Amino acid sequence: MKKILFLLLLIFSGLIYSADLRNFEIIIGGSNPETAGAPIPVTIRAFDTDGNLKTDYSGIVGFREEGSGQIIVDETGTTLTQAFTNGVWEGKIKILRADMPVTIILEDASGATGTVIKNIIPGPYSKLKLIIDGMTFAPGTLTGHTGTWITQTTGALTPAYVTVYACDAYYNTVNANLPTVRVYSIPQSIVTPSYVNFAIESISNTIFSVALVPNPDQSGSYPITAEDMGNSLIKDTVSVYFASLSDFYIWAEAPAFVTAGQNFTVSVKVSHFPPPNTSYVAGFSDAVRICAIDTYGNSTTIPALLPDASPIQSCINGEANFEVSYTWAGQIRIQPDNGGSTDYSNKDNPNRWSNVINILPAAPDSFTFTSNKQELTKGKTAILTATVFDQYLNPVSNTAVNFVILTGSGTLSAASVNTNSIGVAEVIYTAPSINILNVIQATVSALSQSKTVEIVSVKSDKLEIWPNPFNPLKGPAKINFPLDENCKVKIEIFNMFGQKLWSIEKDANKGGCDIDWDGKTKDGNTIGVGLYVVKVSYTDSAGSHAISKKMAVIK
Repeated sequence: MKKILFLLLLIFSGLIYSADLRNFEIIIGGSNPETAGAPIPVTIRAFDTDGNLKTDYSGIVGFREEGSGQIIVDETGTTLTQAFTNGVWEGKIKILRADMPVTIILEDASGATGTVIKNIIPGPYSKLKLIIDGMTFAPGTLTGHTGTWITQTTGALTPAYVTVYACDAYYNTVNANLPTVRVYSIPQSIVTPSYVNFAIESISNTIFSVALVPNPDQSGSYPITAEDMGNSLIKDTVSVYFASLSDFYIWAEAPAFVTAGQNFTVSVKVSHFPPPNTSYVAGFSDAVRICAIDTYGNSTTIPALLPDASPIQSCINGEANFEVSYTWAGQIRIQPDNGGSTDYSNKDNPNRWSNVINILPAAPDSFTFTSNKQELTKGKTAILTATVFDQYLNPVSNTAVNFVILTGSGTLSAASVNTNSIGVAEVIYTAPSINILNVIQATVSALSQSKTVEIVSVKSDKLEIWPNPFNPLKGPAKINFPLDENCKVKIEIFNMFGQKLWSIEKDANKGGCDIDWDGKTKDGNTIGVGLYVVKVSYTDSAGSHAISKKMAVIK
């Protein structure tokens, strides 16, 4: 039966615009047919709507199969590739599910797709897979099954139906070298029969099913094992729990995603069997209590649930529902506890905790705007930081912050930046050469609020030479010095004996003067290695000025 493998394209780079994508070209190597789990070389190219290679595509592609099988990227060990480079990704994948053929589809949220087919056959027999009531066989995966076994009851003498599969390394069923298998438990008397033979019972599909009759005297976990009688290293064991009806188990269930400050429902269940279970105790009405914990089980390191720190109420037929809220953005679980007299069998077991609840920030409510510097000389930079919060002071991500210079001059590295995962948007401000007050404004569109910071750009009082040491064979030296007003300036270069090698006079404007010198004398000769003196002279309304600085020349 033809199976379709869907490859889910997940793009994490903010530089990628999927609307520009048209499709993918897939080139797949390896043998045909190829063995399940063998590394297969793959080249994927992204094309834009004009049919050209989309060289700015740098996304990450996820692979998955529509059925129960898995595809693993060899380079990452997950279903995700590394980022594309110049619109191309090359690597190896492992297709774990055997089928003839397999259709591989690449697809992203914009509808861009690519397909290729590959025939996959099972590998050699190397594993057994034991499936018990409640579990589903999942060939072509790393675990070989989904779901969990159904809890049995002590002393019930109810048959437990067991299925054993002869498989390759990725739990695809095989039809060659079939084993003789025994099914047993410790103690052995817990199950009958304890011996099966694939070749005799079911050679056509390498599957054997048997009804076991378990009858343990005490509650607890009992291992049931399927073992190859010709190779005791090939076996599969499932521990099945047998519960006494006198046992009580408690656990909590909650939504996976909740917005900070909004009400959500926490359901507490009580059963005679361990979670997860849908058989609640009819008539159970004892009180239960809940509290918020972090993902490690600590309650003292995080804020409490609202409206009460430890809500408590009575169950109705083994179930209680709490309406609560939480204002701290992050991940929490809910821990249910005894609020009455019941002694729960799993009172110290994390299986009573709820699933992880992701508390998302509420809408933007306020923000701060700061600069790490208040004064800058020409060309120097400051980091301007806007941090956006919700009404509970949780940082809010993916919120646009716009930046503009209201007064003064200088440059900003960006006009608009989205806040990151900790609610921060940053830009770099570069100061101008003139001595003025610069006012920069940040605006959060979602709030219709603006804030400003002030940075004074101040005149440097230093003669600056860059690079220093200077190699005339690699480009000119840049000579810069401050000026308070427009005036005529004179720049001179001397050797260490006081001989003038080069000079220039020019009119310069207020703020600063920049001169490039190519390392040659007035006669056009390139100077040699050594120390030299740069002297700047000028006269303004305050009088005559002269500044000098040494410069090293290397080659």
